[in-house]
Amino acid sequence: MFLANATHPMPDAEQIDLWFESMSEFEDMLEDMAKVSLDPVFKDELNAIDQWFTVLSDAERTAALYSLLQHASDLQVRFFITILQQMAKMDPAYNARIAAQRERHS
Repeated sequence: MFLANATHPMPDAEQIDLWFESMSEFEDMLEDMAKVSLDPVFKDELNAIDQWFTVLSDAERTAALYSLLQHASDLQVRFFITILQQMAKMDPAYNARIAAQRERHS
């Protein structure tokens, strides 16, 4: 729902079309992820990567993720941005910073 006194402008039709296109592509990606997660060989490989990742330091994890993201497609990058934004919104520290910024601008 858009309010007349909202601080964000209403998206135009092209922006809405792009949003729906992205959502459709994300749904396809999630379906493909569900399919590959059923492959026992892939599950074993992913488990090994997950175990390796858990023993890395924060700096090593960041470097590994950055390196892997260099190989991501545009769709994958948009997907990860969306996921990371949702994760950030669930972070209490993030929500506190947003609330503080709103108070400063009020």
